Amino acid sequence: MKLQRLLMIIFYFKIRTTATVAELSKYLEVSKRTVCRDIEMLRTSGVDIESSAGKTGGYKLSEDFSFDKIIFNECELSFMLLSTIFLKQFSNTGFAKEADALNNKIEKLLNKDNQSTSNVSGFLLIDTEPELQQNDINAILRCVENAYDNKLLLFIDYKSPFCNKLSTANLVAPYGLVNKSGFWYIVGFCYEHKSYRTFNISFISNIYITKELFNKDKSFNLDIFWGSQ
Repeated sequence: MKLQRLLMIIFYFKIRTTATVAELSKYLEVSKRTVCRDIEMLRTSGVDIESSAGKTGGYKLSEDFSFDKIIFNECELSFMLLSTIFLKQFSNTGFAKEADALNNKIEKLLNKDNQSTSNVSGFLLIDTEPELQQNDINAILRCVENAYDNKLLLFIDYKSPFCNKLSTANLVAPYGLVNKSGFWYIVGFCYEHKSYRTFNISFISNIYITKELFNKDKSFNLDIFWGSQ
């Protein structure tokens, strides 16, 4: 009921331009004290309501008032614009069409005050295409799962993301798979480094299951290990 009353006050201002507390009290059928509280609440919410004294005085909306500003300010709209740009990159999902429509609406709102704000859409590009094709990713995941189930060591050729040379991870005992932000990681004990390590499958050039068995460390906890990284 209060929300409806607040909106009625705004619409009244849009129609009559200026209104006194007495006029609003009669229009809304509430006390003058309630009207004053409602006006103060609107001001606190970001609605710019001006007041003037005298016989022709009263309350009115500022000249640059826009309904858009009741809900989102320019900073919030800019943040939403960046979000839609990100979602538009997922062309193979249902997000793309809706994100594109929302992107156009937000740009129009921003362009009312500053035409340059929409340039962010031409400035930012988010490449969500994975390094590996989905078929390659699925093949690696199945390979790791089979090795884990059968307690067999993996042989991994791993290209370090920090240098151009190919570093061979040698034998790895798989202990788990982790997906973080869309990227898959193999967690396992690396016999070359004699420690538990993580391997981003995007940097794996070759992987296969060996015939060598390994004994699983029952004390290993995947959640604890990943949380310590």
